[in-house]
Parts: sequence; structure tokens; C-alpha cells
Amino acid sequence: MSYSSDLKEKLVRESRHHQSELAGFLQSCGSFHLKGHGQLDVSFETMRNPIARHYYRWIQSVYGLEVGVEHFTRMGKVYRVRVKQANSMLESLGLLTKEEELYSWRRDIPISLVSGEIGLRSYITGVFLGAGQLSNPNRSYHLEFSFDHETLRNSFAALLNQYELEGKHYRRNNKPALYFKNSESISDFLKIIGATEEAFAFENIRIVKEVKNDIQRKVNLETANITKTVVASQKLVDCIELIQRERGLSSLPDALREIAQLRWEEPDLSLKELGERLDPPISKSGVNHRLSRLLAICKKIQKPTKDGSLG
Repeated sequence: MSYSSDLKEKLVRESRHHQSELAGFLQSCGSFHLKGHGQLDVSFETMRNPIARHYYRWIQSVYGLEVGVEHFTRMGKVYRVRVKQANSMLESLGLLTKEEELYSWRRDIPISLVSGEIGLRSYITGVFLGAGQLSNPNRSYHLEFSFDHETLRNSFAALLNQYELEGKHYRRNNKPALYFKNSESISDFLKIIGATEEAFAFENIRIVKEVKNDIQRKVNLETANITKTVVASQKLVDCIELIQRERGLSSLPDALREIAQLRWEEPDLSLKELGERLDPPISKSGVNHRLSRLLAICKKIQKPTKDGSLG
């Protein structure tokens, strides 16, 4: 079972049974069917039995409507729940509009459903249960909602903006979608829908990941610095050996001969350590200046080859 499915099953177990949750769920994943004499059925599909059972029992017990369930296979087992003659329920939830005896499915969010904090959070929870997916934070940070209409997507995005959650709009499989990849935004969303334990666990995962990434960055930087130092040190050793072969170190001024001899004997010393070993000691910049002079001498006597190595 996926991380997202586990979370959804926990949410339905802990549901407040607020009508805004039901409205958010049906509006985000339901569809209505016009029957004879102006009657409407509403249906929804889910791959999770606990979700189907949750809304099946809720609608039956609260609204006393006839509810049927069937299942079929489509990339796994799918449950289709159909509510018959659902006009009264849909109207009470504010999900229907009616003009000249014609019903239409409401695509914006009824203000009455989200006017209070409990209603607002319940509606958001319902939309997540119907249209949301959350990846396992151990692998990636990705929260996504998929809708049938842009109007609902945009209205829902505006709703989340009230909590300073700004998602990215795009289309997936030609359907309007909204997604979040910022870890703090996803953690805040979990708190909004009442998944506080998951939010704390998410934060712990995020912190551990950040610490590991920080350590890895430092290791990579240190490795790069070591590699750079080794390459530079070997270049100087090659240079000193060239001077020794072509002219002899005795041809160098005392200051350059001293540091050339020390670098050749101790190729792993840092610039600071080289400076401290000289008599008298000198600074890192002083060491760097003398080594640069050695390289300049080397260039003058170097015999270039096709591959650019020391001759």
C-alpha cells in the first residue's frame, strides 16, 4: 500500500463527518447523472475499500439515500459507489446550480462550506481524499491534486493561498492539476488536514535528509579540495625535479632552494605548514609567491611536448 493510501485511510478513520468534507470529496472526484423526472444520481470511484465504505455509510446514515457499490478491475481493484436520487443531498451541500429547471454541477467552491475554520479544513481534507496524491517523503517531496475543470483547480488553489500555500498549475494527462514540491508547504498541508503525526514524521525525515545532504556536500567539497591540492602538489614536485635535472637546485636563490627542497621532501604539506617549517617562518601568501616563482622558472626551461607534459 502506498504512503498516500495509508494517509487517506487514517483520515477517514478520524473523520469529523463534517458536511464540508463530503462536499469537497464529491466535488473533486464525483460526477452526477441526470435521470428521469429531474432526478439526479451521483457516483464516485476509489481504489480504497475503506474510503468507499466511509462515504457509503455516511450517505446512508445521514441522508437515508439508496447507495449501491460495485467493483471492477482497472490497474487494480476499483470501487464505484452510486447514490440514487441524490438531489436533496447535493443541494444541501451546495454542489448543484439550477437555472430554468436545468441542473449543473457547481465548479467553484460554495462559500458556505468554507466560511469557518472547521469547514475550511474539512473541505480541504475532502478534496485531498478525492483528488490528492502524496509521495513517500523518504523518496521525494510531491503533493498533487488532479481536477476535471480548471475552475475548481483555481478555486482550490485560492483556498490554499489563505494558508500561504502556493502551488504550481499545470496539466497532467490533459487535466488541470496543482502540485507542491516545497517540503515546508507539504508539512503545513499535513497539519491543515489534521495529520499532525505525519507532519512531525515528515519534518524529521526532512531534517535527516538535509543533514545527510549537508554532510555529503562537505565531503564532496573536501574531496575536491584534496584532489586539487594533490594535483597542485604533484605539479610542483614535477617542476622541482625538472629544475634539478636541467640546472640543479643549487642554481636557485637561497629562499627558492629552501622551499623547493622542503616541497620535494614533504609533498603533502599545506601552504601554511610549509611556511611554518621554513627558517624564518613565512605566511601562506609568501609561500605561494615563492612557489609561483619556481613554476615561472620551470616554464622557461621546460621542453614542451605534444601532450603538454614536462620534458
